[in-house]
Amino acid sequence: MSTIRIPGVLARIAWCYVAAAILTRAVAAGRHRNRSILMAAAALLAGYWFVLTAAPFPGGTPGDLTAAGNIGAWLDRTLFGRHVWRGGAFDPERLLSTIPAIGTALFGVLAGWLIRESSSPRAIVRGLQGGTEPFVALGRNATLLFVLSGLLAKTLIYVEWPDPAMSLGRWLYLSTFAPVAPPHLASLLYALANLLLLYALLAAFHRRRIYLTV
Repeated sequence: MSTIRIPGVLARIAWCYVAAAILTRAVAAGRHRNRSILMAAAALLAGYWFVLTAAPFPGGTPGDLTAAGNIGAWLDRTLFGRHVWRGGAFDPERLLSTIPAIGTALFGVLAGWLIRESSSPRAIVRGLQGGTEPFVALGRNATLLFVLSGLLAKTLIYVEWPDPAMSLGRWLYLSTFAPVAPPHLASLLYALANLLLLYALLAAFHRRRIYLTV
């Protein structure tokens, strides 16, 4: 109980829904509701960017974007103490990054209005089907994608290879991606390789019309 986690994925979803619902109800009857929602989302994203890159905070450096050194991690430690992810120095679903997540929810509101008020929702995507198969395979099995991505991440972290001093993921990164690109690009390539593997698995399920739902 001394380190029970307060932030989390489900908590973030809940707060995003609360904020999006309040903003949506406030502008739903207006003539420029789409513009209002878009401006709110843009303001949230711009405000988050400014705070993350320029706002000063005690004991830290403005613009520090490291996981444990940025202002979001400082805020979590200040408010929650050890009640964050693994009782550590930061939380992946930190309080501050709920701000851009609300922006994402507001973009979902706009998409929902567009689909609901169309005379033919299918017509919205008619003619755009070419090249969309990866999105369909991933989107129709979003729950399975979530589960498999977690299993893949834990496998890469906890499987020791080629010796107990190194994880499989770090070995793959250092031996395959680090030699061919600078660190930031190598990290991106590593992430894309993970996504490609997950897509290959879900594409096989999609071809067989196998979908995991709750």
